[in-house]
Amino acid sequence: MIRDVERRRLYHLWRGMRNRCGLLTDPHYKDYGARGIAVCDRWRVFQNFVADMSPRPSGHSIDRIDNNGNYEPLNCRWVTQAEQTRNTRFNRRMKDGRLFRDVAKSLGVPIETVRHRVILGWPEHEVFAPAWEKKRAGSLKAMCVAAGMSYKTVWKRIKDGWRVEDALSEPIGQGRTR
Repeated sequence: MIRDVERRRLYHLWRGMRNRCGLLTDPHYKDYGARGIAVCDRWRVFQNFVADMSPRPSGHSIDRIDNNGNYEPLNCRWVTQAEQTRNTRFNRRMKDGRLFRDVAKSLGVPIETVRHRVILGWPEHEVFAPAWEKKRAGSLKAMCVAAGMSYKTVWKRIKDGWRVEDALSEPIGQGRTR
C-alpha cells in the first residue's frame, strides 16, 4: 500500500497527464492531445494507473518511451529529469541512432554549431568538424556576404522555418512569398 503523500503526488501526475491529452483548455494540449496522444482506457481510472505504475521512484517522472505513442502500460516508465530531456521529439538522431547532442559533446563541438550546420544541409560526417575547420564556402556567413544579406536576419528566418535559399534571396522588409 502506498502512503497518502505519494498517492496525492501520483494523483496530481495522473490528472496532469489526462488534462494534457484530453482538455482543450490545458496549456500543453497542443503538444499532446492535439498530436493524437491519448491516455489508454484502463488508465482513465486512477486506481488502475496506480496498480500499473506504482511505486514511483523518488525524483522520477512519467515518460513515454515512444514520444508519439499513448500513455499506456507498455509505453510508460519512470525516469529522471535528465533522462526525460533526452527523450523528446526535438532531439535529432543520427542515422546510427545516436543523438547529435551526445556526439557533439563528446567531440567538444558546441551543439548550436551542429544545429546550424544541420539546418544548412551539411553532410552528417562534416557537422562535427571543429570550428576552425568550418571556414568554407558553404558557411552561412559566407553565403550571407555573397547575397548581401545580414547574417542575423538570415539566421532568424531560418530559425522561423524558412528554407535557406528563401532566407538568402527574399529582400529585407518584403513579406514572405510562398
